[in-house]
Amino acid sequence: MCINILIVEDDEMAQGLFVAILEDTDYVINVTDTCDDAMKLISKNSYDIILTDVETPGKYNGVDLVEEVMENDPSQKIIVMTGNGMHCDQVKVLSNARMYGAVHAMLKPLHNQELKDIVKRYAYG
Repeated sequence: MCINILIVEDDEMAQGLFVAILEDTDYVINVTDTCDDAMKLISKNSYDIILTDVETPGKYNGVDLVEEVMENDPSQKIIVMTGNGMHCDQVKVLSNARMYGAVHAMLKPLHNQELKDIVKRYAYG
C-alpha cells in the first residue's frame, strides 16, 4: 500500500533532509515550497499526509493551509512544523494549527527517528 505524502517546505536543505529520512519507506513523496502551490496540488491530488512548515513564502502560510484544507476535508491528516521565532511564539503558532485541525505539531530541528515515527503513526495508525 502506497502512502502519498505532500511536504511543504521552502528551505531546500530541509526538503532534501525530509525526503532522505522518509525515502526508504513505501511512501510516495511530493514536495513544494509554498502553501499557495500546495493548495493547487491538493485540489488535484489525494494525499494521505500533508507535512507543512508554518512559515512559507506567498499569500498563505501553514496555518492558513490547515484551515483551508480542513474546511474541505476534515479527515485530512496534516502535520505542522516550525523552527522560526522564540519558543513561546512557536508553541502559540503550533497550538493555533492544532486548533484548526492539524493532527500533530513539531518544533524544528526534527530528529530523524521522530519524523519517521510520527509519519508512520499517522500513515498506518
